[in-house]
Amino acid sequence: MNTHSSGYYSIDKDYNILSYNDTAKQLYPNLQPGVKCYKALMGLNSPCPPCPVALGIQGPKTYLDPIRHIYETVDAVETVQPDGSRGHALVFSTVAEGESLSKSIPTGENSLRLLGAINLLASDYMSVYGVNRETGKISVYRSRFTDAFADIKDNADYKLSFNFLIQKYIHPDERSYVSRHLNYETLLERLSQEASFKFHFRVVTDTVHYYYLLIARNGNADDYRDFVIAVACEDNDVTARKIYENQLHSLLASITHAAGYFHLDLTDDKILKIGGTSALAYKIDADASIDHFIAETAVLYRY
Repeated sequence: MNTHSSGYYSIDKDYNILSYNDTAKQLYPNLQPGVKCYKALMGLNSPCPPCPVALGIQGPKTYLDPIRHIYETVDAVETVQPDGSRGHALVFSTVAEGESLSKSIPTGENSLRLLGAINLLASDYMSVYGVNRETGKISVYRSRFTDAFADIKDNADYKLSFNFLIQKYIHPDERSYVSRHLNYETLLERLSQEASFKFHFRVVTDTVHYYYLLIARNGNADDYRDFVIAVACEDNDVTARKIYENQLHSLLASITHAAGYFHLDLTDDKILKIGGTSALAYKIDADASIDHFIAETAVLYRY
């Protein structure tokens, strides 16, 4: 059994990250000084269940990395900080056992970039898959769903897996739409023109759920070998948006007799709607930025 040095980071007594090396940063892009290590590494709100620091484990211990699906030896060494408080330095090394496992160790820039992208997505998305461009085989890096996407298995064929998902779970009104987006040849062609894209759809299980997929290539258009599919459920976002839209429509209905009203989108810096009984309101340029809108309004209503 051999080990290959992979990375290092240090934390204080409260699990705040103090420092790290370049390899650790490549593997875990969310590493930042002052951020909790469990939040940066796994997107958790408390220490990881096997954390050697939390469990008080002395000396190196080998774990199965849930993201990379390979074994890693982690050694947590207690340190003393300049202020006298205690912290830990964690060194993690990939364990290679035989040729097949050795091949999975991230040694090249492309592999590190893929793992970095996966780890970054895994903190925000419920499921994350990698797909080999040449073989069409799926690698399951994270799967937290128990319904539709739970049927997607490691090393499965992309076309068979997603065709099954579309026919069994996608809302009938959107099957054709989703099929076009997930068609393998069409998808590869699109990724040759843009680095990533996102689309929304509905899934039917016991009830209707709202999802979206983010699909991103790993590398440049002319040399990428893998692409990543990240899945998110947006039921809460859709519910919140519906509540907001209902409140907005009620508000607009209640002020239609006002001299003038303006609905502004601060995020996109644009005017969404202008209305009212005063002719002055319609002199506002509906395509203006908010800064221009404020200046123009000040001139119109100065006198």
